[in-house]
Amino acid sequence: MHFFGEKCNIIFAKKYVTIDNLVVEVKNASDLPYISVDMEEGLIIYRLKDLKASSVMSRLKASYGTLGFANDYNDNIGTLSKVQVTYNRLVMKELLVVVKGDIQPSGRIDITDIVKLCNKMFGKETLSQYQLL
Repeated sequence: MHFFGEKCNIIFAKKYVTIDNLVVEVKNASDLPYISVDMEEGLIIYRLKDLKASSVMSRLKASYGTLGFANDYNDNIGTLSKVQVTYNRLVMKELLVVVKGDIQPSGRIDITDIVKLCNKMFGKETLSQYQLL
C-alpha cells in the first residue's frame, strides 16, 4: 500500500499506521537553538521558558498528519508530556517531551525541581533518563 508515494505498514490489531519518512521538525530557524526533535529516540527536547502547549505546538510541524498533545499539565507542557502525530484519527507516531529544568514533571520549573536535583546530588533519589536530560 502507498500513501503520498511512500510505503505504509498497516497494523490493524493495534489500530495505528506506521508510514516511512514522517518528519517532525521545528518551523522557524530562530527556534532551533531552543527546540530539537530526535525522531529515532522519539523525543522533543525543549529549552524555552514559554511552556504553554499551544505555543509549543505552533513552533513544530509534521510532514503529514496533525500534531497534538496526548497529555499536558493544565495547558502547559512538561517533561513526559506526549505529542502525537495523527492522520484520520489514527496515531502515526508519539513523541515524548523533555523540558530542560522540569525535573519533577509538572509543566512548571520551580522549587520542586531544585529539591529533586539536590536529592539526586546527595544520593537520596534516582532520576529517570528523561529527568536527567
